[in-house]
Amino acid sequence: MKVFLLFLFFSLVGSQGLHAEISSAVRMQWSAHSVLPPLPGFENQPGLAGSFSGILNEKLVIVGGANFPDAPPWEGGERRYWGDAYITSIDDPDEWTVLPDALPGNL
Repeated sequence: MKVFLLFLFFSLVGSQGLHAEISSAVRMQWSAHSVLPPLPGFENQPGLAGSFSGILNEKLVIVGGANFPDAPPWEGGERRYWGDAYITSIDDPDEWTVLPDALPGNL
């Protein structure tokens, strides 16, 4: 019983200390750095899930991914996998280079 009461006491004290730290934390604000250009043959960019990204020589590189370009899955749309690479400069994110089918293999 003593162990349970000690556990309860430290849990309550610990959670109050954690609450104070969280409430005094600095709030983060997110903004869009850039927008991916449309996929080849499409008017808009539906987004990519599961893509790989990183920084290479001061450039943002995004490769691969999948999406539902024709219709959402709940409307019968089928998933499509992409092997394209998107490259943009960190300093000028509005200028994109698209390398179609940059990944090897049949996606």
